[in-house]
Order: sequence, then C-alpha cells, then structure tokens
Amino acid sequence: MTKHDQTDKAKILVVKQAVMIKNELCTFLIKPQLVKDIKMKLLSLMMLLFLTMPVSSAYALEDGDFWSAVRVHWGQYASPENVTILKTDVTCDGVEDYIGSRINLDNPDGPFFEVFLVSDQGDDRYTEGQSLPYTGSSEQFGICGEPGVMEDPEIFAEKWDQKDIDDTLDMDVCHTPIGVSDGMCDIVYFFWNQQAKQDDETRLVFFRN
Repeated sequence: MTKHDQTDKAKILVVKQAVMIKNELCTFLIKPQLVKDIKMKLLSLMMLLFLTMPVSSAYALEDGDFWSAVRVHWGQYASPENVTILKTDVTCDGVEDYIGSRINLDNPDGPFFEVFLVSDQGDDRYTEGQSLPYTGSSEQFGICGEPGVMEDPEIFAEKWDQKDIDDTLDMDVCHTPIGVSDGMCDIVYFFWNQQAKQDDETRLVFFRN
C-alpha cells in the first residue's frame, strides 16, 4: 500500500468520525452528559489527523514534473523515444527520484552520454545534469566504445555498504549511487553528496574504480 493509499483511507476514516460526532452533537441537545465523550472523540480525531501527515517534507514527484524539468535542460524534443527513465531513491530521503539518460549526438565536441537527476528536496526541486564523453577507447574518464556500435550504456541504482563508502570516499554521501555501465570499462557512479548545501553548483560526486 502506498503512502497516498494510506492517506486516502485515513481521510475516509476522519470523515466518518466527523459524521458520528455531528450526530452526537445533535443528541447532546437532549443529553448534556455526552459533552465529555464528544470532547474526547474530537481530541482523538485531531490526533488521527496529525499521525496521518506525511513524515517527509519532500513530496513524491510525478512524470509531469520530470518532463517539465528535463525539457528545460535538454530541450523540447526530449521524449520517451530518446530518454530512458529510472525511478528510485538516490538521495536517501525516502522519496523516489527521477533519473533520465540519453545519448547526445548534437554536441559539437562529439557524442556524450548524459544523465539528469530530478529530486524534490522539501521546498525546493533540485535538478542536475552530468555528461560523459564517448572516448572511443578504454580511457576511464568517459564512455568506452562509440554510440551505435556498442549497446547503449545502462543506468541503475546500486546500494553500497557503509564500509565500502568509508573506504572509498571521504565524505557523507547517499549509500545508493546512480551507476552507469557501458559493458566495457569500469562502472561510473554518481553519489549524492549529503554535505553539500542547497545552493551548491553540484551535488553529484563522480567516482570510478
């Protein structure tokens, strides 16, 4: 059951409770001794409303939120035909993020494999893009091979053990990075930097073994 389903059920319960209290208020005109019971039920109703409020301040993104952001970043022609979407939590806030990827053949500097993150961070929506050049070789700073010759790179989320993170990165990052695999060179990882501030230029930390 999703958080939305739980909230909807809670709302229905609250409405039913409110109707019961209304009926008892009508009875109260005849039976004053019901005052204490009604007050207790009103208190219980207020507690129920409080307990059904979402714990996280971030709200679940929807497809429209992603496409609105990605078309600002990649242009109006970004579509499901040329963009692959991964939906998972890579910022460790308990809310699903959107990660898009595509092959950009229009850059004058050559072909690039691009990754774009859309994450709701409470009152702010955070977006960030990262680009990996096709190197045409086994050089470890980009994507090995050439677009159209090899299979397209795959994006995925991979949970790391805290010990591995501590041994690899000297910073506080989310334990579930975005992985990019081209099937030839070592996997590229982008970790969400939890130490960075909201207005920092970048929060995705590049790592490759």
